[in-house]
Amino acid sequence: MDKNLIANQSNVTILPEAPNRMRSIDQIRGLLIFLNAVTYICGAFVAITSKLPFVNGDKFTFELLKGIPLDDIFLPMFVFIMGLTACSSFKKLQEAKGQTFAAKKFAFKYLVLIGFGTVMMDGLACAYEFIAGKILSEFKLGEQAAIILFFACLPLILFYFITKIIRNKKLTKIAGLMIKIVWAFGGAAAVFFLATSTGAIFSGVPQQNIWDVFQTIGLAGLIALPFMGLNRYGKLIAALALGVLLTAFYRYGGLQGFGDNIFNGGLVGGFGWAIAVLLGGYFRDVKQKPVLYWVSAIVAVAVPAVLVTVFGFVAVRRGCTPVYAVFASGLGAVIWGIFNLIERVYKPKYSFLSIWGGSSLLTYALSMVFATLLQTFVPIETPLFAAIIVSVVIVGGLYALNHILTRKDIHIKI
Repeated sequence: MDKNLIANQSNVTILPEAPNRMRSIDQIRGLLIFLNAVTYICGAFVAITSKLPFVNGDKFTFELLKGIPLDDIFLPMFVFIMGLTACSSFKKLQEAKGQTFAAKKFAFKYLVLIGFGTVMMDGLACAYEFIAGKILSEFKLGEQAAIILFFACLPLILFYFITKIIRNKKLTKIAGLMIKIVWAFGGAAAVFFLATSTGAIFSGVPQQNIWDVFQTIGLAGLIALPFMGLNRYGKLIAALALGVLLTAFYRYGGLQGFGDNIFNGGLVGGFGWAIAVLLGGYFRDVKQKPVLYWVSAIVAVAVPAVLVTVFGFVAVRRGCTPVYAVFASGLGAVIWGIFNLIERVYKPKYSFLSIWGGSSLLTYALSMVFATLLQTFVPIETPLFAAIIVSVVIVGGLYALNHILTRKDIHIKI
C-alpha cells in the first residue's frame, strides 16, 4: 500500500527537523507500538496471561498507579507523542501559509483518521453481520452509515491497487485522494452520530458502543486544533483549562449517561485526550529549556499521583479523566527526555525501536486485527508453548514488515 494512504499522526512536517529529536520521537513511538503489539497478541492467549502476576482476566493490568493499569498508559502516551509532532507541524504550516489553510488541512487530516477507524472497526464489524444475514433496518443509523462507508471504500481501494499495478502515478494520486475524501466524510458522520447518540461506535467487543484508537486520536486532534498555534504557555493554559472544565463536568455527574460512548475517548473523553495533545506540544516547545522541561515533567507525574492516591481523584481511561491524561503525558515527557539524553551520547541510525515506529498506525492496526482474530478463533485451551510460538511469529512478522519498509525508506502515512 502506498506510503501516502494510511494514517500516521506524525506527518505534515514542513521544515527540516533536528535529527536527534526526530530519532528520539521515532524511538519512543516505536517503544509504545512494540509494547502495544506484545500486549495485544500475548493478551489474546489465556495460557500466557494466566501465568503472569497482577493480571486480571484475559487482559494485562499491571497496576502502575491506583486506577491506572500499565497497559492503559500506552494509548495516552501515544496521543502525547502525536502532540510532540502535530503542534509543531501546525505552527510551521500556520507561519508558512496562514491560520485558515493550516486549520483546514489538519481538520481534514483528523477527519480522515476518524473515518479510517470507522471503516476499519465499525464498518468491518457491521458489514460482517450484514453479510451474515442481519437486516439493515435492525442496525442503528450510525451503523448503517458505517456499512455504507465500508462498501463505498471497497471499489476505491481496488481502483487504487489497479493504478499501482499499471504504475500510473496520476491515477494513483486521484484514487488516494478519493479514498481520503470518503474517509473524511465518514469521520464527520461518525462525530455527528456519536454526538447525537444515534450510532453505535462498535469496535472489537460485540454489543458495546465504544470508540477505538483511530477515532480517539482523530477526535483529540480536532478538539486540540484551535489551540495548536498558540505559544508554549498558551497550549499549557488551554490544557489546564480543559482539565478543569472536564473535571467539573465529571464531578457533577457528567460521566453518567455517557458510559457507552466514551471508552478510549469518544465525544466527552475526547477533551481529555486533547489535553495530552496540547501537553505534547508544550513539552516540544520547552525542550530546549532543560530545567523548565524536567520540572514540568516531574510536576505532571507527581501532582496526578497525589490527587489520585491522597485525594481520591478518579484516574481511568474510560472517558480519559484529566488526572489520567496529565499523568500519562508527564510519564511520556520523562521517557522522551531520557531518549533525548541517550541521543546525545549514542545516535542510532537504524535501531530496533525506530523500525517499530516507522509506520506506527499501520502496525497498531495490524496487531489489533491479529489479536481480534486470535481471540475469535484460537481455542481457550491452547497450551502455553503453542501460544508463545504463535505470539513470537506474529510479533516477528510485524517487525519484519517494518524492517522491509524502513529499508526501502517507506513510512506509511496520510
